[in-house]
Amino acid sequence: MSEAIQVLEQIPSSRQKRHYESEAAVYRGAEPVLDKLQIHMDATSQHDSVLFLGTNSLPHTGSGYAQRTQSVLSSLIDEGWLVSAATRVQYPLNIGKLNSALKDRIGAVEYERLLPQIARHDLSGRVQQQADELLKKVIRDRPSVLHTTTDFTNALAVKAVSEATGIPWVYEVRGQLADTWLSTRPSSAADSERYRYFVEREAYVARSASFVLTLGEQMKHNLVETGVDADRIEILPNGIGEEFLKEPIEKGAARAQLGLDPEAFYVGTVSSLVPYEGLETVIRALARIKEHGKHVKLLIVGDGTEKENLIRLATELGIQNRCEFPGRVPREKAHVYHSALNLFVVPRVDNTVTRAVTPLKPVEALASCVPVLASDLPALRELIIDGETGHLVKPEDPAEWRRVIEMLRDNPEKVSNMGKSGRRFVLKTRTWSQNAKKLDSVYRSVINKPL
Repeated sequence: MSEAIQVLEQIPSSRQKRHYESEAAVYRGAEPVLDKLQIHMDATSQHDSVLFLGTNSLPHTGSGYAQRTQSVLSSLIDEGWLVSAATRVQYPLNIGKLNSALKDRIGAVEYERLLPQIARHDLSGRVQQQADELLKKVIRDRPSVLHTTTDFTNALAVKAVSEATGIPWVYEVRGQLADTWLSTRPSSAADSERYRYFVEREAYVARSASFVLTLGEQMKHNLVETGVDADRIEILPNGIGEEFLKEPIEKGAARAQLGLDPEAFYVGTVSSLVPYEGLETVIRALARIKEHGKHVKLLIVGDGTEKENLIRLATELGIQNRCEFPGRVPREKAHVYHSALNLFVVPRVDNTVTRAVTPLKPVEALASCVPVLASDLPALRELIIDGETGHLVKPEDPAEWRRVIEMLRDNPEKVSNMGKSGRRFVLKTRTWSQNAKKLDSVYRSVINKPL
């Protein structure tokens, strides 16, 4: 960061330099400033009401993040909470949705857009505007608790509003975003100012929150390592709801709906197609599988930066006729694709992010009675019971993935039993309604406590 700013010192009145200086200031510790209200809002708050600030949401973004937000908020409403939701300042204009409405209702959840008339485009200005706009909404809606999610810029705005109003706030850590940033860059980036500051700021806001939520034990461990009190952390895992709570569609019927081969042994995923998902490993494994008995086919549902690379690799290996890439599919059809599979794969590469963060889609696969083959990484060990709900396989080892896929292709009874065990596991431990009860308890533990 410092070096980039120094380079731009040579350019008079550089807008880029001002942009970098603003970003560096936030990463180094700048925070939004709000005047404290004369009367704390906690004295006049609506009982059992939460204001949620998210980075994005349905219908403009269909990511796992947006789907988790929808599920969390819907389940809270079912639990009896009054939910007021907003997205980060300037969203969704900043992703090109220029004709979007000021509010969108998805099911029972209404999302308000924070769109100031004159938008700031530098980071410190955006965070300040986010705090200003959020404070207006807090004064109007009078929530009893505030809730936001990664990254730290969301948290800085909510922290400022909390300090101005006396309302407690909860920080939900959904990923290790500094490490996600690092995963797409050269290893030397681990020594950069940006990475170091990113890690420090995430730790700082987590320590500052009234309470912290996260996805799993490994992420909780990492938070404790940064100085967050373990007693102030609750695990809120990815869960299932809606269509995934219903009995899964019969495999043949699902394939008939989707126009898939009724006789093939389908291995696949429903995922964002990004490098750390490691899907190259499964394509290389498929190329090694000798065809006899049931044909093994690969179904990769989703979109992302790796899609064209994966298609190119399948073509180079001569197996393009055994690989299907339908692209991104409507959320309401995702469960049909899950049900059409024989095996769901999560071949993640081994890095800091994948060792800590548990994805959503394999939880939905287990709910669909589909066993999960996953890389043997700490976060995925929390989700997959090896030999019972799926198998844990050595990451980035096509030969081992081939061996396990062939073994299961030739043992349909084992596949069926593992699928049933997986569904029992998620129904018992990972539903959004169970998470809502945890959230209810967390909110009540922080309401009226001194900040």
